[in-house]
Amino acid sequence: MFARMNRVLTLVATGVVLAVAPSAHAFFTLNFDENGNGSVSVNGGAFVPTVGVLADDPSQAGVQLVLTYTLPEPVTAGTVQVLEPVTGGLTDAIRFTNATGALIGTADRMIFYSDNAEGVDALADTGFPANLTSGAQGGPVTEVGLEGHNTFQFVAGGPNIYNGVSDAPEPGTLFLLGMGLISLLARPMTRRWAR
Repeated sequence: MFARMNRVLTLVATGVVLAVAPSAHAFFTLNFDENGNGSVSVNGGAFVPTVGVLADDPSQAGVQLVLTYTLPEPVTAGTVQVLEPVTGGLTDAIRFTNATGALIGTADRMIFYSDNAEGVDALADTGFPANLTSGAQGGPVTEVGLEGHNTFQFVAGGPNIYNGVSDAPEPGTLFLLGMGLISLLARPMTRRWAR
């Protein structure tokens, strides 16, 4: 009887340990834009800033600097294409790779490529690599929102969420917009004070 009770208690204790034990990999949400601004939340915690940097692209031959975000946990390697909502044309791509440039297996970084046909006004505007369709492919996903404020979301097979902002306004553009609004607001006040 004691042996049976001991086995039952052992099974219950094992179930409790497994229920409260952390998973092998944390899940995360990554918010990012094409200018290297980002934030990340791991296991539902608070968002903390993260920065994308221009780094050598290990997934293609030659030296090319591309916007690269370091990921908080290993993920599956591959590429996700981002399409325009109306035309279905390729506008961006995110690639998950590692220091060796592997496009299968595991990845520790995300590269953000953006179309540069209309000029280069953001760090991600490097165009697309020749091997864009090599390796594992996810998606595609479609942008949403008005032109100039497009966003997209990729939810991998696991619990990770990637929220991208394409066509992010430049900091200088925001400054000029703010100055314009201030001047418009100040103009009526100046007329009242002049009387």
